[in-house]
Amino acid sequence: MQQYHRRVARSATLILLGLLCSPLLAMQCASPGQDGEHASQTIINSYFTGPDDAVVQAGSQLLPIRRQRGNGELNRGDLALLLQWQGATIDSANRPGYGRVLDAPLHQEWVTVIQPGVGQVRVRGGGPDGGLLFAYRNAPASHQQGRSRWQLVRVPQFNSLSLRQDLKALPWNGYTGGVLAVDVRRQL
Repeated sequence: MQQYHRRVARSATLILLGLLCSPLLAMQCASPGQDGEHASQTIINSYFTGPDDAVVQAGSQLLPIRRQRGNGELNRGDLALLLQWQGATIDSANRPGYGRVLDAPLHQEWVTVIQPGVGQVRVRGGGPDGGLLFAYRNAPASHQQGRSRWQLVRVPQFNSLSLRQDLKALPWNGYTGGVLAVDVRRQL
């Protein structure tokens, strides 16, 4: 039950963060209002991830992309949310501390798409020289650690948004999904 509440709180936080592009994040507000006044579909995000062994270092501006789902492609000027979605290390020893989180490098950051391409995308992050603030890692599960997975979520940027229908995230499929994020410039 506690995990359910953590997931709900994390999802609510991501949604709320996606609603506003604060002055601190103004550099990452790629093209405010570029998606118009209303959402025409219930699925508004697109989801991308790299190969199963993709490691992206902090400071990098290139993300390898192999899988895509959702509402459209990445375009120059798009706002995106980069998340390390899986990758926590837990205590797997058969003892009273079993299941306790030992290390949880589950971080996120806003990026702007600078140049979409075949198999990779160039982004501008909030780190030095426009690079990423954090490192991101995809890796299969092992005996020592569970699977690691990052994803890039395209965040639509509306001028104003009046909800005419429910908005939904694509469900998590083991690679992408599970995040609903939106940026609204003026009035929601």
